[in-house]
Formats: sequence, C-alpha cells, structure tokens
Amino acid sequence: MWPWMKHWRGWLMSRIVAPLRLQSLSVRYSRASLVVTSQAIPWNAEAVQIEANLRLSPAASRRRSDFLLVLPDREAVEASLVRSRDGWYPVEIRFDLPAPSGSIQADLLYRGHSFARIALPVLSSSEYLNQLQLRLPSAAVQLGQEVVPCRCFVASQARGLLLSALLHHPAGLFPLHGLHLHVQLQGPDGASRQLPIHLSAEQLAGESALVTVAVSRLPRCQGEWSVQWRLGERVLGRLTLRGLSQQAFQQSLRIRDRKFVVESAGGLSLCEQPPTDSRAGPYFLLASAEPEAVGMVRLRLRPLVLDDTTRATGLEQRVLIGPAPTPFTLGTLDAEELTRLGGFEVLAGRCVLGQLSLQPPPVAHFTSEGCYLPLPDYEWSAAAEREIARRLGQLLEEPEISS
Repeated sequence: MWPWMKHWRGWLMSRIVAPLRLQSLSVRYSRASLVVTSQAIPWNAEAVQIEANLRLSPAASRRRSDFLLVLPDREAVEASLVRSRDGWYPVEIRFDLPAPSGSIQADLLYRGHSFARIALPVLSSSEYLNQLQLRLPSAAVQLGQEVVPCRCFVASQARGLLLSALLHHPAGLFPLHGLHLHVQLQGPDGASRQLPIHLSAEQLAGESALVTVAVSRLPRCQGEWSVQWRLGERVLGRLTLRGLSQQAFQQSLRIRDRKFVVESAGGLSLCEQPPTDSRAGPYFLLASAEPEAVGMVRLRLRPLVLDDTTRATGLEQRVLIGPAPTPFTLGTLDAEELTRLGGFEVLAGRCVLGQLSLQPPPVAHFTSEGCYLPLPDYEWSAAAEREIARRLGQLLEEPEISS
C-alpha cells in the first residue's frame, strides 16, 4: 500500500474508531514534600496529583493542551505531564492542582470530550479525628537489665518507663505529620511533662503504627501516675500506673501453687509428693496480689528440720516477680537428705510466704458422735485442694453394678 494511503487510513481510523481507552486512574496528595496515595484527601494537604494511564491510537494527538481537568467553579487545568511512546502504548497523563477545600467531582477531557469522571473527597479535621483510634496502650518498666510490662511497680527500683500504643486510621496516618502528637505524663508529686511522639515516613504512609516513648530518670515517687496520649488538646487514650514501696510489694506476694520438682533419668518433672528414691526439691509459683505488679525481691528458701541434730542452711536469690506467676526453685536434694526434713518455707525479707510439707496430709478421725478429732497444724495448699477434690470425685462416682 502506498505511504500516502497509509497516512490517510490512519487518520480516518482515528476518527471512526475511539482513539482513547482509559486503563487506570489514581489520586495522590502531598504535604511537606511527601506524596501519599489515598482515597481521601485530608484537610491539611498542600497539593493534589491526578494520574491517568491511557491507550491512544498512533495517529491521536498527544499534546498537553489536548488534556484538560475541569473543576466546578474553577478554571480548567491543563495536563502538566504527557509521557508516551509511538503506537498503542500506555500514555501517562498527570494533572497538578492545589488541594480543594471541600469534596468535589472533576471531569477529564480529551480534545473537549469527557472520557472519565473522578471524585475528590476531602476529609475534614473533625472527621479524621473521629476515626483516629489508639489501641492497646501499655507500659513497661525497666528493672535492672530487664524491661517488663506492668501496671504497678516498685518505685525505688524503676530506672525508666516505656510507653507504647498502636495508632490506626483507615485513611492513613500521614495527616498527623506536623501535628502536636505527644504523651502527657503526670507523677504523684504533681510534676507534669510532655513527651513528643515521632513517626517515620514509613509509618506515616501506612494505616497503623506502633509508637513508643521512653521515660528516663523516673522520679522514685510512690503513688499514682497518669499517662495520656494526646493530639494537641484531644485525649486519644489513658493509662494509670502505680508506684509501690518495697515493703508493700513484699507484703502483696502470694503463693499460687507449690509442688516438688523431681530429677530422674527422663529429666525434670513436677509432682505433688516426691518419690523416695529420686532427687527432689521445692517448687513455688509466686505472684503479687496487686494487678500486673512487678518488682525485684530477695527470696530465701529455708528447710524445716525434724530434729535438733539435723543442720540445714537456707538459700537466697534475687528474683524478678513479673505480672504473670513466677516460678521459684533452687535445685534438688538427695532422697536421703529429704527424709531428715519436714518441708520447706519461702520468705521475702522477714515475711513468711508459705510452706511446702514433705509430710503426707493428716488423716481425719471421727468420733462415735460424728465429730472429728482436732488435726495438727497443717498449712492448706493447692496440692491438698487437688487431692481432696480427687477423693471427693471418687466418692461421687457411681459404683458399677455387675449383671
């Protein structure tokens, strides 16, 4: 075919066949030199970019003036970028415009003909803040080299606090950039301080971010601490902490369970009463009666001897009591040594927390009148509770009837 016929054929086909096909359409907004792709434009956005990918016929015009963005009550915006190749390759069109003050709809035109309509929703500050969520506010205290989550802590031992929370917004966190996001911390002495929260560019681009604030040189004050996560004057979340004295923390300690740890060829195991031919030792499960309280305490394990001829020395260890029950054990003893002991008791300072007896539970003896004789001193434990529940369960079982 002659070249001039090809030229006129392409011109004619570009007029008869639709020369443009829309492939994709996206909206971006920018603020502080950062560009974010989002469905909603925040109230504090500085500029908006609209990008469209088209497929144009080879003979279609690709000038910037051919593409216009028509906005209500504004002058039409000419395309700021038209990037293409020859043939039916994607053509990238971009429009740059100032951020609108309210939600609008815009029409995209090619040589005076509309080929797409796009909505530009604008999110006001009140709408954005109503959807902003602060989840899982928590605190962790630094005790020595350990960082432990807590709600109560020993004030004299705390070297610092870590305050963390999860920020979430379905429209993204980028609008928070430049706003006064901080933690307000007020101590028992009435002193208050503001701790700024900084978000990275990666966190601002997402919908959720874990934020953490470190508090160093914590005043060793006993009492209530108030923690508030704020955006300006708006309170996003609250948390209350409490500083305890060393004595109050020791008095709050309780024994949740007590057993024996038994050493055998198969390893270590726990049991209610140790066997007579294996090494065994006491095992205590300790926790504070205060909710989620943590602290360091010096625990002492003291053997209880049966006679004056037996000598046994106690063992001490500094233990971190966490928000969950904490195990406390100091090794095992030979079976022969256990026969000369009546049990073990654990102390925190001068306070006796409880005992673990090596003697079997006493047996109740009933009189002819239906009463039981007085029992010797015996400290009731969880092990004894489980044993009596097991025996009562056996009594309640229905006997099998032979046919």
